[in-house]
Amino acid sequence: MTYKELLWLQYPEFVSPDYRGGCRSCPSVYNYESPEIYGDCADCSECWDREIPDKIIAVAVREGESLGGEHYNPGDRFTITGVFTKQADCQVRVDRGSGKGMYVEKKDFRYYVEGQEEKRRLLISRKEAMEVLGKLYHCKVIIKE
Repeated sequence: MTYKELLWLQYPEFVSPDYRGGCRSCPSVYNYESPEIYGDCADCSECWDREIPDKIIAVAVREGESLGGEHYNPGDRFTITGVFTKQADCQVRVDRGSGKGMYVEKKDFRYYVEGQEEKRRLLISRKEAMEVLGKLYHCKVIIKE
């Protein structure tokens, strides 16, 4: 899967031929990669059309049924095995791990790069950390920017 396909899954309104390279801004803006990787890129499509080295995970957010009749429930996890942006806006091919793929409704899932969501949950901002310390020690913490 490419970075452009992931952006289409997460933010379809930011994928359009009107944008340079077909996508709004750079992959680093969406935290797909570190900004240091890019430097001064001349062709946005080079960045967006690259394959993502990690698995893309789809988590069901509502109950539904695949286009082939298989049932899924909220919280069910799948690995994305294909994205079909040229066809109907609903088709995403996923795999439960059995090797047997199925087509599902795009809107029934949220998508992320494997490991990225867990890392995000562990990170808190400096400001949040200072607020926690202030409450813990019953004092006001001033943050100098």
